Amino acid sequence: LGGTGTTGYDWQIWIFEKARAYFSDSKLVLNDYGLENDPTAINEMLGLVAVLRDRGLIDGFGSQAHYFNVDQMAANPTTLKQRLDLMASGGVPVYITELDLKGSAQNETSQESAYKSVFPVFWEHPAVAGITLWGTIEGQTWASGTGVFNNDGSKRAAMRWLESYMAGQAD
Repeated sequence: LGGTGTTGYDWQIWIFEKARAYFSDSKLVLNDYGLENDPTAINEMLGLVAVLRDRGLIDGFGSQAHYFNVDQMAANPTTLKQRLDLMASGGVPVYITELDLKGSAQNETSQESAYKSVFPVFWEHPAVAGITLWGTIEGQTWASGTGVFNNDGSKRAAMRWLESYMAGQAD
């Protein structure tokens, strides 16, 4: 991330300054992928988060949470929580910006199982301010096996579980 200049992040600061000036009513979120299973990458992001946060230029830390990082964490949600804790140490809300899961066997049953294991860790974490599902219709997503709806509009098992889980949550 670095760059030249006095902070090592001068070009990123410039970009966020321009974004803040031109889009003053927008939430500015630093967003990246591949973080959940890479604490070194999280720590690199936290360096930039601190510089931007201290200048009032950032409103959140975003993690894309794609299947290729997160599916493997379904077997150990405690590690996922630890990584969210690390992200939260940046002192800004955490946003899960592109959540998609396939599950270890990459079928509907394992997708549902992955959501059951992972989604509550994100949802119940006090620093997570929002979760966006990424590519919801199977066959129309960026990666096959990640949709929570079938192409005909019917709900896959993961979506039925998500609806049930969310119905049980307090408003």
